Amino acid sequence: MSAPYHDAGELARGTPTGDPERIRAAAYSKRFVVLWGSPLIMAYLGEHGDYILVDHHYCSCEGFTRRITREGLGGCTHVFASRMALEEGRVRDLSHSMNPGLLARIVWEALTGGVAFTLRRLLALAEDVGDHDYGGEGGGDED
Repeated sequence: MSAPYHDAGELARGTPTGDPERIRAAAYSKRFVVLWGSPLIMAYLGEHGDYILVDHHYCSCEGFTRRITREGLGGCTHVFASRMALEEGRVRDLSHSMNPGLLARIVWEALTGGVAFTLRRLLALAEDVGDHDYGGEGGGDED
């Protein structure tokens, strides 16, 4: 028998199925980048690849697909960590300088090649010129 159907809202309110310490570590890693405000589109810059998250309901990582299709309700570490990172202002925000074409390029790179080179380049340039406004109170730079 397959897992019962759950809507995206129920998934977002779900209980994290992963290790709480791993979720907290991901949330505090400053690897989440807000790309677009509505719908909320974020990227997670991973060590082995980049993932795209949409409204805390979807993540492009393999773990998300595996947990949803095989285990039923539950998100991946990135879904739960992104919510925590956003709530605590531990994200970098590029949404103010994003346009639809640039967003599409970043999402395409992450989904098809595994690494969003354009996004990583933008972040490197922002750091070079001193743009450290990563959102949240205090800029999100404190540990």
